[in-house]
Amino acid sequence: TSSSSSSSSSSEVATSEDSPSSSESPESSESSSPSEEPSSSSSSPSSSESNDDSGGDDSSGPKVGKVGQEVKTDKMSIKVSKVTDDVKSSSDYQKPAAGKHWVAINISATILDDDELRFSSSCVKVRLSDNTSPSDKYVDYGSRLGYGSLYKGDTTTGDLVYEVSPGQKIKTIDVDCSYGDDRPVRIQAN
Repeated sequence: TSSSSSSSSSSEVATSEDSPSSSESPESSESSSPSEEPSSSSSSPSSSESNDDSGGDDSSGPKVGKVGQEVKTDKMSIKVSKVTDDVKSSSDYQKPAAGKHWVAINISATILDDDELRFSSSCVKVRLSDNTSPSDKYVDYGSRLGYGSLYKGDTTTGDLVYEVSPGQKIKTIDVDCSYGDDRPVRIQAN
């Protein structure tokens, strides 16, 4: 039942944003300015620097912040404290694949509302400078991000490590636990 309420609240948000401005005459507003709405939607991903800040304030997009900055939604507070390039494992047995290196992020999540939130590394997705999204690796580095049920006021902090090719950098860090009733967070890494 929660997935059906999630999808309905997502569509309600989109409908409620569009309905106040064009609820009685959607065809006339679409025909009078069809290129304005699609171009603003399509320009968000292509010109992220100019629209990420406004996208962070727009209730339909992710809340946007930078490394070192706390970003709050109604349900959680996220802070990526640092991104560390070329980390080493404390174990002699762990090494990145040939020609690759590890990059770590240190992230904290605090739950702000009364609902339980199952937070884990699967809530975190990094995007590299080539727009690929690697999975995190279990590497004996720092303090691994904990996972499990968090309740109001609970915080989890830890490191996630990603294997990347030479020259690749983490561009963005998205946090979305896929509950549909909260906005995702996007952290600009560079």
